[in-house]
Amino acid sequence: MRRQSTSRPSPLQNPLFQPIRRNQNRNSSPGEKCGLAAVAAAKTTALSEQGPAAAPSEPLTKKERLAAPPCGLFCEACSEWTKDNCHGCGCDCGKCIGSSHSAHCTIYACAKRKRVGSCADCAEFPCTSLIMHANDPIWRTHASCLENLRRRKAIGTKAWVAEQRKYWADKDNLRKQQFLEAECKARLQKLKQQGTYKKPW
Repeated sequence: MRRQSTSRPSPLQNPLFQPIRRNQNRNSSPGEKCGLAAVAAAKTTALSEQGPAAAPSEPLTKKERLAAPPCGLFCEACSEWTKDNCHGCGCDCGKCIGSSHSAHCTIYACAKRKRVGSCADCAEFPCTSLIMHANDPIWRTHASCLENLRRRKAIGTKAWVAEQRKYWADKDNLRKQQFLEAECKARLQKLKQQGTYKKPW
């Protein structure tokens, strides 16, 4: 009698040896998967550009509000503040230069028009005007504005003011900042002497 063939199936044909495929959508084409990945990446990028979600707001004292203008500067680090010549942007005491600063500031006027206390709360943050404000070739003291605003939004303005006060309480930090401020004023004066620049600062 002829024996029947008893050849064993290849291991690759055995379902026990097949690789396990997880989380695959068999109905999605490679192009669709790439599209979904691109959408997810775009959402991640948009969230990172917007910065962290806003912290719960707390009521500010008048002094805290004046120390934290919409643009992201911290007014108490300015030499005009320490000399008591200015109480902050928008101060209406009539005795300091705060109201004069805000009257000539397009960032302050824009925030007032949109009724936001911080530019980080604006839907257009960071807009071109704010970006250029932070990169002003004369006022290098503005360089930290954008990151200051992101930090303010993350922890709230009240907590941010407390952080700033703690940082600038270090006299060496304050001296460096005001040394840079003096250089900025000197550059501004040099520009004004050319007779082509009309703004007060």
